[in-house]
Amino acid sequence: MARIKLIPLDRYRFTHEQKIYISNINPAGHVGSSQMIDLLHDGRIAMLQSLDANELNLGDGKTGTILSDLAVNFKAELFLHDVITIESDISEVEEKGIRICYRILKNGKTAVLAETGHVCFSYFDKSICNVPDIFIKRLSEVK
Repeated sequence: MARIKLIPLDRYRFTHEQKIYISNINPAGHVGSSQMIDLLHDGRIAMLQSLDANELNLGDGKTGTILSDLAVNFKAELFLHDVITIESDISEVEEKGIRICYRILKNGKTAVLAETGHVCFSYFDKSICNVPDIFIKRLSEVK
């Protein structure tokens, strides 16, 4: 079967622990694809907050992001009350966007690998723009 095969990073600099709630569970009784997007979003928000940024402001007061692509590899099921660790890191910084890699761990084992691409966007000008220098600087300071 043809599928996207994501490769985990050697290291993730950001972690976010989270419990799986009933709102994360689909009718089949586990976290499904649409709920996974929410969990990745939670991990991304936590990562950006640690960089003193958010999806509407990457630190310069005017540049946000728009999700441009998403890939997910499910390795294990996640169930109600599981406690997971969402690891994340920015693996690529280009002129006008970033790529974020995620690994979700359950009991210390990989349950999910994911990647999201984000285009930088000025919500004020309604146009694509460059990754702000302040964001690149803050990211480079994280060891």
